[in-house]
Amino acid sequence: MQDTRSSDGAIIRFEPSTGYVGVMQEGSISTFFRLTSQIEGVSDAQAQVTWFLNSIDGW
Repeated sequence: MQDTRSSDGAIIRFEPSTGYVGVMQEGSISTFFRLTSQIEGVSDAQAQVTWFLNSIDGW
């Protein structure tokens, strides 16, 4: 899944099969992490997708 953050045009990508989240700004990766149950209290795949969709413009 991928979307563009409206505040600065950064590309945010989430890979549901692995939980990886990455943010690319100006052609470089600026943030990269794996979403786990310790982050934001999400543990299952659907909760991770919901977290991603709700977080796009919150970063």
